[in-house]
Amino acid sequence: MKNIFWKKTSIVLLSLLALLAQAATQFMSIKSNKVNARVGPGTNYPVSFVFLKAGEPVEVIAAFNSWRQIKDIDGDTAWVHVSLLSSKRSIIIKESLINAFLFQFPGKRHSASVEPKVRCAFLNYCYKEWCHVRCQGHKGWIARDFLWGIHDNEFIDTSSVKMYLKILGNLW
Repeated sequence: MKNIFWKKTSIVLLSLLALLAQAATQFMSIKSNKVNARVGPGTNYPVSFVFLKAGEPVEVIAAFNSWRQIKDIDGDTAWVHVSLLSSKRSIIIKESLINAFLFQFPGKRHSASVEPKVRCAFLNYCYKEWCHVRCQGHKGWIARDFLWGIHDNEFIDTSSVKMYLKILGNLW
């Protein structure tokens, strides 16, 4: 009985440590339309700029109480209250590209081209050099190098993440 308790406790602690390590620098998205990005962590600081569209990806680079310092695709930094951020991920096609291509399968003939600065959604998988995304109504695979909103070594598999959380929930 003690062994089962310690195994469950170890799994939970390791999971929490992994989440804390990931939270050090993570990508999130803007939760709603018209979000004020401020010079400092509080409403008493002036507004630096305003996000006008929900779903814009941002990188969290620092935290202070319930405020997060974020960086956008242009490298601009500001502070946003945590309630205005969503853990739902999105990505943007990098501006330096003329055209990025969506493929039906990685490395196969392209099915659509996507213009720079277009916001896309992860579908469920991003591994090595390919990500499965939805851009401008098209689903497909795109080379990771074309994307802003994901770390170079980051692995995303929402199908296994959901299963992992379900298993973790069943342990308790």
